[in-house]
Amino acid sequence: MSRARLLGVALVLLGVVCGPAWVRSAWLMPERNYPFDFSINFTGARLLRDEGHAAPLYDREALAAESASYSPEGLYTRLFLTYIQTPLTAVLTLPLAGFSLDRARFTWLALSNLMLVGSAAVMLYALGPSRLLIGAALVIFATDEAMFDSLRLGQVDGLIALMLALSFLALRKGHPRLIGAPLAVAAVLKVSPALVLGYFIWRRDWRVVGGALVAAALVLALSVAVAGVENHRTFLRETLPRLAGGSTFYDNVSLGGAVARAYFGETSWYYEDSVSGLPGWLRAVGLIATGGVILWSYVVARRDAEAGFMLACAVAVFVAPISWSFYPTWLIPSLLFLVRRCELRRAWGRLALLALLYPLLAIVPAHFGQVDDALIRWPLKTAALALYCALLAWEAQSGQPRAGRPLMRAAPPDVVGARS
Repeated sequence: MSRARLLGVALVLLGVVCGPAWVRSAWLMPERNYPFDFSINFTGARLLRDEGHAAPLYDREALAAESASYSPEGLYTRLFLTYIQTPLTAVLTLPLAGFSLDRARFTWLALSNLMLVGSAAVMLYALGPSRLLIGAALVIFATDEAMFDSLRLGQVDGLIALMLALSFLALRKGHPRLIGAPLAVAAVLKVSPALVLGYFIWRRDWRVVGGALVAAALVLALSVAVAGVENHRTFLRETLPRLAGGSTFYDNVSLGGAVARAYFGETSWYYEDSVSGLPGWLRAVGLIATGGVILWSYVVARRDAEAGFMLACAVAVFVAPISWSFYPTWLIPSLLFLVRRCELRRAWGRLALLALLYPLLAIVPAHFGQVDDALIRWPLKTAALALYCALLAWEAQSGQPRAGRPLMRAAPPDVVGARS
């Protein structure tokens, strides 16, 4: 049997193993669990359906009353147990508001899985499929607990991953005005993906920025038209500042979360409300460190737009005030990107490092605790994210592999942030 045929058979066997694992974890298990986050978004959509612009999306009492027939006790009692998304999330959920919770949840689960598979398909198309890349995608979809957590809770990470993949496809195809549109949707949904757009601002690629601004204006116009001005004002003035304060909950895998837990100690690990009492000097140090990491990521990847894009995606997860354990779902496009880059440059040692790091990226903190409670004490996920950012920075510094052609010109080395 030839080597190519042998590799093809191995890929088929891998699919036979990974397929049932994906069905179990991405479809069956979410169906057996209560979709806490989706139920909150669903309740917000029901309020919009019933009250229109007058719907108080951020009023805990109104949300609790609307969801009394299907919400478990305890929801809508703390900041991270109530509606804290941008109004756009409720707007997107509005078509499901007339369904029962079970039917709406299944519909959203199906759409989320389709979007996640779509994000991988877009990346395979953009990068050029290979046996190794397809195998990596199969392994990710069979083992990524962050993705499974997102599906179980009913989050919007499938849509975020798809938007990032589509944006990268536009980058690969050399369509700068189309790069910003998917980024704008992701940023309006979750805010922190705006850091990816910041990378193109740093590069002074105003075509990307212009496309993002137009798309953001259209998306916000739709959101305001459906949810009203007051809900957007409430998010900006009340909810967003509280979210910017971060969280000490053990499931927050960001740099700020790890620092806050270290300062407040073990008693803060299960606190599901906004952080208070963090000293001003520590907040200042945190802001400086966050700004430094963002600027470092922009500078180090200036010469490689594709790697810079993916590094900005990872940094957005790493430095956001709140990055729950399912946020690494956003890294699916960058994982596939790194695998393909390593394959093209035959950097097998680097690929081995990625393979060793992947379990720490894929496993959620709660499962570390199942192995040993003491493991929650250490910021393993945060450290893994930092190392992953370092891997992407290493790739950005290595230049385009010979088999991959740059589709956006590198910034001149003597002009900081020059337009591509």
